Amino acid sequence: GPCYETIAEINMLRSLGGDSVGMSIVHEVTLAAHCGFRILGLALITNKCLSEYDSTVEAVHEEVIRISELKANELQQLILDFVGAIKTDQK
Repeated sequence: GPCYETIAEINMLRSLGGDSVGMSIVHEVTLAAHCGFRILGLALITNKCLSEYDSTVEAVHEEVIRISELKANELQQLILDFVGAIKTDQK
């Protein structure tokens, strides 16, 4: 990130077995692991990656923002439920 993946990058990642692409989570996790943190990564997939050069569809940033806002409450609730379960298990 912060740029959308190119078609060449998508095709390479797909050939390597990738199913999805994150914009910056790897860098954040690498730093957190270096600092000794235990890590759980969550990612919200907001758009379909383009893999054909002749595609008439393009990644639209406004659509990514719209999906993020649409799913924000669900993701927040998932995190709250997860933290609540951890607290319950530690008692």
